[in-house]
Amino acid sequence: MKKMLIVIAVGFVTIVSCQQKPYFKEVVSEKSVTITMREVEGQKKYILNIPIEFELNLNQTDIKDVGIYYNKDSKRVQELFEYLVYNGDTNKVLFAIEDLGYGSYPNSIYVVDGLHELTDIQAKELLEKYAVKKSLFELKNKRDTIEVISYKKFRADHPDFINKMREKPDTLKLSIGFSKGREEVFAEQIKW
Repeated sequence: MKKMLIVIAVGFVTIVSCQQKPYFKEVVSEKSVTITMREVEGQKKYILNIPIEFELNLNQTDIKDVGIYYNKDSKRVQELFEYLVYNGDTNKVLFAIEDLGYGSYPNSIYVVDGLHELTDIQAKELLEKYAVKKSLFELKNKRDTIEVISYKKFRADHPDFINKMREKPDTLKLSIGFSKGREEVFAEQIKW
């Protein structure tokens, strides 16, 4: 009986340890929520930029190609205009993950969603709430950024905002090309 239990336990551990980790998984980010300014038709608009972080498991010998797609409210979003993908290891914009290959994919990425417009009053209230010592006047062009608070803290402080974000499904999709020409699309609904 003891031998049978040992064999079952070893078999279970072997099966569990051999299961493949998912290719990507959302994690609650410590990256900063920021405010930027965008000018549209001569009008200044303040944008709340929210980082959505994903751990990656892509450095496998059979993965040859990866593409990233972000869907908001079930519609594909335009990269560069509405969101950016950052290398979580270097915090630099990742313009084309497709150009990377085996062994050079980052351990994580974060997608900065820049589709949340703020009124002047909302932006000022956020700066005051978190005692940010910068002013909206410092936002002169689209490259200027004011860091507000970590996303983890923002998420805890604004449950109503997060619940509203969850009302419509947002999704990150990875199109992965494998050796021998096989390609699959993997999607994960964003939990915000």
